[in-house]
Amino acid sequence: MRHQFTACLVVMALVASFAFLGTVDAQRGPGGGGGKGPKAPPGLPKKLPGKGSKTIPALQINDVKPDGEIGLASLLPASGEQMRLGITETMAYRLVSYSQTSHSFRFATLDFASQKQSQFDVPLPKSVKPFNLAPRVCFGGSETCIVSQQAQVCFVSLKDKKVVVVGDIDSKAPLKEAAPTVKGRKGKGAGVGKAVEAGPPTGGEYRVHGLAGGGYALSVLRNYDGKNKKWISTDATLYSSAGKAVTLKFDHNEHGVPPRNKDSVFGIKGDEAYLLTVRPQKAGNFKAETEIRVLVFDLKTGALKEAQTCPDVWGGEDADTFMMTPTGDFFVAQPWGKYDRFVTARGTWKQGYKTDYYDACVGFTPDGATGLFLGNNTPQRAFLSAIALADGKEVWKTTVTHEQAQGNAEDEPFTSVCAQAKAVATHFGIIAGKTADEAEFIFKGEAVSFEPLAMTYDQAGKQIAVLATDRVFILDAKSHAETRTISFEKALNKGAQAECINFNKAGDKLLACVKNAGVWLFDLTAGNIIATLPAVGGDHVRALPDLSGVLFTQSAAEGGNLMLQAFGQDKPTRFYRAEYEEVQAICLWNDEKGESFLVTERGMGEGNLFLVNKKGEKTDVYSVKEIEARLVGDNAVTAFVAKNKTCVLINDIDMGGTLLNCTVIAPTKDDPDPVTASFQVTIKTEELGGRSTYGATGASPYFAGMWVGDDKSAYLACPAGVLTVDTGKASFTLTCWNRKPAGVVAVNPRSKEFFVAGSTGMSVYKLK
Repeated sequence: MRHQFTACLVVMALVASFAFLGTVDAQRGPGGGGGKGPKAPPGLPKKLPGKGSKTIPALQINDVKPDGEIGLASLLPASGEQMRLGITETMAYRLVSYSQTSHSFRFATLDFASQKQSQFDVPLPKSVKPFNLAPRVCFGGSETCIVSQQAQVCFVSLKDKKVVVVGDIDSKAPLKEAAPTVKGRKGKGAGVGKAVEAGPPTGGEYRVHGLAGGGYALSVLRNYDGKNKKWISTDATLYSSAGKAVTLKFDHNEHGVPPRNKDSVFGIKGDEAYLLTVRPQKAGNFKAETEIRVLVFDLKTGALKEAQTCPDVWGGEDADTFMMTPTGDFFVAQPWGKYDRFVTARGTWKQGYKTDYYDACVGFTPDGATGLFLGNNTPQRAFLSAIALADGKEVWKTTVTHEQAQGNAEDEPFTSVCAQAKAVATHFGIIAGKTADEAEFIFKGEAVSFEPLAMTYDQAGKQIAVLATDRVFILDAKSHAETRTISFEKALNKGAQAECINFNKAGDKLLACVKNAGVWLFDLTAGNIIATLPAVGGDHVRALPDLSGVLFTQSAAEGGNLMLQAFGQDKPTRFYRAEYEEVQAICLWNDEKGESFLVTERGMGEGNLFLVNKKGEKTDVYSVKEIEARLVGDNAVTAFVAKNKTCVLINDIDMGGTLLNCTVIAPTKDDPDPVTASFQVTIKTEELGGRSTYGATGASPYFAGMWVGDDKSAYLACPAGVLTVDTGKASFTLTCWNRKPAGVVAVNPRSKEFFVAGSTGMSVYKLK
């Protein structure tokens, strides 16, 4: 029985003569024994690579940088991405990313009427310093999104895609805010799961607070002297979306500072600005009784006109959850020693609406007339209510689960409220502003991380298809614009493994197969799925060129035959019958017309490599019976047949991931020496990481696409980039985009470029 050679991963174990390979029980013949040892084909060195060996060259690698980036955005973010959604009466939006290459923001949007998601880029002015950290998005609620990095603030107009930049990076302060120490999370019930800061910053830090409506932003530098228990910072800067700035002049130690973790901490009304501040009654005791003040400033000069001090005492542990309306007329806070949170009128300090939920306030409408609040309902669900602040009357009420309501600080699950409270944006969808037993969604869906499974060009090199866990989408190869998206009814399981993805010749249909999941035929003109197959009962799946079905290989125990499963058939039919028992017949390649197929048989029996026609009949045989098994079909990662019918096999021959081989075989029947070329390179597994289309091998490159130039050269896609195999020069070259790749690659068959699809988007690279 022929079995695969298993070499030690230690390089020293690879030092051996080829004569040693002749002792390995890899002999061919019925019954797996009794035959003569394997013959070394021309070009195979007698010395395998070992320490200090220079017999086999190392893989030549040309590192390249992206020539362009194409992001793939969705409204609902994946885990770890920026979570804050903005909302208007007609759409919702999210800042997806910042690109240093193009110095621009990318936004994903959802139009409520059409339910269509899209994306666009907003170029940033040169005056905007590059973002070295993830941008922070302030509270939304209009067509202006406030984005900050330390003291630098950008007002981004979603309507005209223009940016107003104010402020600048302060080199004397840390670029990143210190993360607060949290003792719990928002939860059901009063006082349950409180989030408590360990203490104020001692090294100075900036926080930019946004105003609902997007017209203003407040930048505050907070610095605390822990030894002397006093604030040593002063003032705050108020910016407008018109690009104007005014310094609000006040002493932090005397009047306190605004709650750190909220955006709704100030208001604008007429010619005055109002700032909510908290100040411990006892210096340094931030968890005990706290004073609340509302500082009134002249909007034009920034002069402090009045410090209005509330006579009540408030809970210090909850101070970071206090909020002020956009007009400054009301604030929400928890009195000291009480469980309820109250809406309190500024100046009169009259308490109105109350709720028993911790961190109860979701947000306010831009006009400051309505607030959204959480409250306890049942052990499973919480109320979500819109309340008119002036009289405390209910505008609408619905419910969400307590799990949906959980979150603190930057992880707040509710991120913006549109005008008249018609909708509220959350991490899990857009909730309609209406009374219902359970929240009704304008848009809802699970946040699916973009996980590319496979990618390919069409034969004309004009389109790119990307198979992801939740959809298939098509890009124009020249403009990179998305031309079609077709979503699965249900997202595939995380970690799903693609078998193949192929266009038809006309480029108007696409077939995708996912291991243990099924086969889908997409009509790209109509934009839907027109045919499906259940999970294929085998592996090594290859699509027929006309996309009428797929070829696959049965397991050896089931016969190992090459099977054809066509759309519309209940059961697969046998395409080619394996010659021996416990053998697997595997299709390595087929021509674009579907008239010729390259098949190898792996397992016990003779070494077979041959071409069959569309009837499954042998037409040409490659004489490989006497050739070392690891240089032909047994461990082939990929293969193709040139126009002159020369077969080019790319193999991993040592099973340790350190040696890659190319064997070129002429189609001369019974020729004792059919190998016309054989050459190797040493590789590192991280340079060709991934998996093989035809099963795991030591090198395990994922050769998802192939561009065959002629019978002298080929361009093969793998996660690290593109592997060029030149049979004329007997050389391998890797054009590499990443030494530790995570993604899939496709090569354009009509030009020297390739695309990479990863979890954050796509990039195009030029071949060297």
